[in-house]
Order: sequence, then structure tokens, then C-alpha cells
Amino acid sequence: MTMTVITLAVLAVWLGSPFMAPQQTIPEVAMASNNKELHMTLLDDARPLPLSSLVGQSALIVVGKLHNERARLTPNKTSIVTTYDIQPIRVLLDRNAMKTIRLPEELSPLSVTVVGGRLEIGDKIVWLKDLTRRTWDPESVMVLFLTRDESATGNGQYVLAGGNAGLFRLTAEQELRGLLQHGDDGELELMPLAELSQRIGAASR
Repeated sequence: MTMTVITLAVLAVWLGSPFMAPQQTIPEVAMASNNKELHMTLLDDARPLPLSSLVGQSALIVVGKLHNERARLTPNKTSIVTTYDIQPIRVLLDRNAMKTIRLPEELSPLSVTVVGGRLEIGDKIVWLKDLTRRTWDPESVMVLFLTRDESATGNGQYVLAGGNAGLFRLTAEQELRGLLQHGDDGELELMPLAELSQRIGAASR
């Protein structure tokens, strides 16, 4: 199988690449390629954020699983994003709540949108992989620091606070593991969930 690999440099905003002029859209690149698959990658210099910063940016912090992924083009068609439904297990912070603790079943349907994904465009398959972020098993329990998606029209639609710095996997030992490729020295790395919950409560007062 032949494929085209394109690397896209991203520093907070879409900057294009030597292979893809800024005015070109992903469908234009896909249709111009003779290959059935195109693999694009994103690179940036994201680093872990301190807990105080993540809490300050978050409207909602939940423990849960991600499922029902669906990818789409951004409005300007120069990137691919994937939206996941969130199956909440525990709520650590909800700034919209009238009470301090909320049960997962009290939340409206939730979703989070991240950069990257797999999309079929005509007879082509386009992959956009964010190399800043490690992959996760679909059955993994995640800890998500969420801020409202300002581009969304409905309720319960979020993006990650701090970008990929706001996404963690919960280990079997109930410790956080960051998904940033360069995040092993972050403040939250290997922090027990019980300690995180206490510190979120203190930081949000």
C-alpha cells in the first residue's frame, strides 16, 4: 500500500508545512494525491501545566471513559478534529453546580473534541496524528480537565483545558499518567486520584 506522509508544524495555531501551503485545504491535498492514504502529523512543544493553572482554566473536571468517536474537518478544512462522548464515572469539579459534589448521572450528555483523527474524503483516507499526545486504550479510565468549546452551539461540549496537558490516564493503582510525550516530569504525574481530588477542592476555593 502506498501512502503520503505530511508533517505539519503547529505552535498553538495552524502554520502549514513545506508540503502544504497555508491556503490549501485537506480535501484539496487528498484529491491531488495519487495515493489512497495520506498520513499527516502535528508537532508542537506542549509541556505539562501546574495543577493551579489547569483548575483555573477548567469549567469541569471528570473521571470517565471516552467512546463513540467521530472525526470531521474544521470549518476552514485545514485540520481534522475528533469528538468523543464522555461516560462520566466521577465528578471532581463542576463550576456550574449549585452544590459542591455532583453525581455523574446528574450531568448532561458530555463530549470533548481533540485535534487529530481518521477521516474518509471521497475515496481517500486521511490520518491526522498529534505526535504531542500519546494514544490510549479505548477501555482506559481518563481524567479530563475541560473548558467549554466556544465554537459549539449546544451544552455539554468541551475541549481540553491546557490542550493535551489536560488529559490523563488513570492507572490500575489509581494514579495519573499524563499523555503528553514530554510530560513525565509534570506536577500531576503519578499523583494518586485521592490526592488530586483534595487538591482540586483546595485550588478551586
